[in-house]
Amino acid sequence: MDKLTFDITIDAKGQWHSLPNIRELVYKKFAKDGIDVHLQMEFIGVGKQRTNDQNQYYWGVIVPLTLAGFRLMGNDVHLSRSADHLLIHEMLKDKFGFDDTGLVDRHGEFHRKPKSTSAMDTKQFSQYVEDIRKWVHHHLSIDIPDADKPMEIWDKAGNCTYVSVKDFLKTIL
Repeated sequence: MDKLTFDITIDAKGQWHSLPNIRELVYKKFAKDGIDVHLQMEFIGVGKQRTNDQNQYYWGVIVPLTLAGFRLMGNDVHLSRSADHLLIHEMLKDKFGFDDTGLVDRHGEFHRKPKSTSAMDTKQFSQYVEDIRKWVHHHLSIDIPDADKPMEIWDKAGNCTYVSVKDFLKTIL
């Protein structure tokens, strides 16, 4: 059976967005040969794509502080190397960037495909970031602050100082 597939998006205002010449493409493929066409539509709701603020928080706070945690643990990574930022991103994506779908093999092993962080909606991305924050706290002893909040730095005497993420990262360079 011949088949054509088109993506049609319906935005939040109810406007339909598609290729402008779908009718002509369908006619060219089927009707010229006298074939009847059956149209079947599948509607899939997608969440709101992650926001620019979420993206800036991820790349400006989550990734650099995770990188700093690994550096403080003695790893040869540097905040000034963009390749190290990408390394951290890929590591975090491989560790936390999965959805709940997957396949089970004959040994009962579950195989999941990593999900692109850019494909995550706002809710999925918030959960992704929260999972990273918990892991970084537990494994790297870094408390990643909420967006727009300063970091707490504690000295050996138990005194707390509040510094911006940028100022903290300057001390790690």
